[in-house]
Amino acid sequence: MEYFKILDLKREPFSNSPDPDFFYLSENHWDCLQKIELAVRVRRGLSVVLGEVGTGKTTVCREFLIKLKNSSNADQFETQLILDPDFNFPLEFLRTVADGFGIAYEEDNPSEWHLKEGIKSYLFQKGVAEGKIVVLLIDEGQKLPPFCLEKLREFLNYETNEFKLLQIVIFAQNEFQELLDEHHNFSDRVNQLLFLSPLSLRETENLIRHRLTVAGGEESISSFFNFWSFWTIWRKTGGYPRRIISLCHQIMLSLIISKKKRATPSLIGAAAAYLPVHKTKKIPLIPITAAAAVIIALVFAGYSLDFNYADIGKYLSRSKSTESKTDELTLPQPAIPIPPLAATPPDPLYEAAAPAESPAAVGKTLPTATATISEKGKAPELLGLLTMQRGTLSDIIQRVYGAYTYRRLQAVIKYNPQITNSNNVRPGTKITIPALPVETAPPRDKPYLVEAATAGSLEEAYHQLVNLPGDLPPMRLFAYWNPKQGTVFALHLKETYYDELSATKAVEKLANWSARARVIDSWDSDTVFFTVF
Repeated sequence: MEYFKILDLKREPFSNSPDPDFFYLSENHWDCLQKIELAVRVRRGLSVVLGEVGTGKTTVCREFLIKLKNSSNADQFETQLILDPDFNFPLEFLRTVADGFGIAYEEDNPSEWHLKEGIKSYLFQKGVAEGKIVVLLIDEGQKLPPFCLEKLREFLNYETNEFKLLQIVIFAQNEFQELLDEHHNFSDRVNQLLFLSPLSLRETENLIRHRLTVAGGEESISSFFNFWSFWTIWRKTGGYPRRIISLCHQIMLSLIISKKKRATPSLIGAAAAYLPVHKTKKIPLIPITAAAAVIIALVFAGYSLDFNYADIGKYLSRSKSTESKTDELTLPQPAIPIPPLAATPPDPLYEAAAPAESPAAVGKTLPTATATISEKGKAPELLGLLTMQRGTLSDIIQRVYGAYTYRRLQAVIKYNPQITNSNNVRPGTKITIPALPVETAPPRDKPYLVEAATAGSLEEAYHQLVNLPGDLPPMRLFAYWNPKQGTVFALHLKETYYDELSATKAVEKLANWSARARVIDSWDSDTVFFTVF
């Protein structure tokens, strides 16, 4: 039994993976996102986001990608994300950029000049001829070697009279500022330099509340935490989101182990002992025996005092014996032994990217991610092998599973120990693709789908997808399994439809493909999906 179910939660609230569902938009994060998006849309060139470890740079980067993808003009953008820019030589960096944008080049031994010319031609084609915005995002920018800065500077020289052809956004730790200071010819091209700061006390509380609400515990928040709990967490973590999440995870385990219902300052302090040493400036301790001094300090800090004042009096006056009695919690005995406080239970390999609709909502019988075994068979552990061609590993993940997530990347890397750099996988490399079940459902208002074709293997379906004739409508790879059909690798139209008539008309437009196409309006209850809708 998962630990969070013991606390009547539906999901793990304090996972350290960058799940967009749990993203809390603080004022600082919101301001950063808005400025990045504006700079990209008006094509100003280079933006840099700096912050200490754990301030949410990677989360903002992922959220920005999601924001572009979900925008009304998403097809206007061509994006590439480099997760680890620790390159050894310029040619490696240039090949990664070219592969990420699908730029053809002489595969055996391309020169730097050849690669740069290919990138330049691509940027002019996309930016001028097609009117698209090409975006290169680089996470962990502090790892960029100096020669990469020079190549990025050259990219920024590709421009028209009105705008830059390549929009670059770098997310980096604060030490990247030293690189900027040492390379003035690059730093002079920074359009905006943004900083992510730790959260305030109010924002710390809001982050915790938001995560518990998403996890299904909105009715339990007040039983877990009070004002002093939030304040102690804020002081112990310095307001750094990553540390807040890690500490809250330990706190939830401590509540289970100690059978308490309230995260008291003493319990929080014990849980904080299991956090790694953090070399950042700590928030000074405020004497909790002087309630008036606390309140005055909070007022000057801009904290909205809407907490229950009675809680302060109770906390200051009650004895340790009273505390131990009132904080006891009767919990169901877990089915498996609870690990020691220092241990972190393993996260699920993949957490659904989209919440499932209920059967009542769509009028269909929909499977869940847990329905992997039936009486007539068992869902596969692997989808098959793919041969790396052009592009990056993230491109494969996007096409196979329907959306890129960090969890999916880690799962693929786990099955492919031969991959040492996910941003630079050599063409011809055989990649094992795991079967990662997802909870999914057709759109509530447009549940009719068109399956244009099926293939005998993942490799065949993927090859068909990347080599679709230009006169066919946009498609996606869609993988699923059920006991009757086994594993199916299909090509589906990206568009879904309101009714069967509209879907049938779409089939007629498939020309030579129409004979093998079919309309799907329902699924067997034991179907397992490996691709999100």
